[in-house]
Amino acid sequence: MAQKTSTCPAPDTRGTGKKCREGAKTVIAKEETTHAEPDFSGITRERILSPSNLLLALKQVESNKGVSGVDGMRTEELRDYIVSHPGELTSAVREGRYRPSPVKRVTIPKPEKGRDLGISTALDRLAQQAVAQVLGLELRLQAEPGRV
Repeated sequence: MAQKTSTCPAPDTRGTGKKCREGAKTVIAKEETTHAEPDFSGITRERILSPSNLLLALKQVESNKGVSGVDGMRTEELRDYIVSHPGELTSAVREGRYRPSPVKRVTIPKPEKGRDLGISTALDRLAQQAVAQVLGLELRLQAEPGRV
């Protein structure tokens, strides 16, 4: 892709009128004037907590598998937990009581030094996946040509 150039006084040209590349600030300013602000009003708590979205999130978390977090619950146990504690997650979110659990730190051995990895609990992964699905869909919709 060709770099845009214009005659502009840049710090290194001191107003000599030499051709220079447009800076990031200039390009961003142009972008802001040519595009409308995206409308994210479709991202709602109710949409995130809808049964269909939560079920899809549960299926995704189960298919991703993974090890247990600090609570010891494996992803294979998550469905049974949800069934035996109906509405617990959704009511905690709606009432502002939901707090993600601390992550379990696991060090992955690497040739030079280990790499730390944070493992979320299965329930937190469910909540994260439910949010990610709604955000992802909304961002894809916003990227469609002709949408504001």
